[in-house]
Amino acid sequence: MTLEEIKAAVDAGKTVHWANDGYRVIKDRIGQYLIAYGEGTRDANYSGLTWVDGVTMNGKPSEFYLGLDRVTRAYLECALWAENDESTPSGGEPLDRNYTVKDFAAESVTQALSECAAFVERMAEARAVWGDKAEEEGVELDEGNFDSSDVGHDFWLSRNGYGAGFFDSPEKYGEELAEIYQDLARAAGERHAIVGGGGKIYVE
Repeated sequence: MTLEEIKAAVDAGKTVHWANDGYRVIKDRIGQYLIAYGEGTRDANYSGLTWVDGVTMNGKPSEFYLGLDRVTRAYLECALWAENDESTPSGGEPLDRNYTVKDFAAESVTQALSECAAFVERMAEARAVWGDKAEEEGVELDEGNFDSSDVGHDFWLSRNGYGAGFFDSPEKYGEELAEIYQDLARAAGERHAIVGGGGKIYVE
């Protein structure tokens, strides 16, 4: 992530990590951008996001990444598992052999966070309408179902028309809702992960 991307993400209320999930970029009360470790604890440590020149970052741009909720993380992990790098005429290797979630371009992560959040909202709306029927089928659905890795995984598979996804998981979602979620995912349109410049993964 560039310095501008990091600042914009923090200003927008997104979580930005450096190196690992223990470090987080924050903005303090006087507008300074800091890298915090153990924030809020007695042993908390803080350092400036940049040197005194305000430009040179304390860390490589490639070491900064957006924090992910469970749904979005599973969604991107599924993209790596399901897609190939197209390095050969036959399709090449699965992306997850050489890449991790941290290799997604910042703009693709931002897009995934937004689209997964919007999809979960649509799921909740459908659940409100069809929930009673699902319960009659003996499937217990609560708010936790919308915040699971299964949702992210099934969203990627379903929106891209793979032979698995919401539709073949009635035991998790209920017969009626599994089909509704499948239709909602397909209506979201297809996305595909590709290898782009700088070795980053882009979702298009």
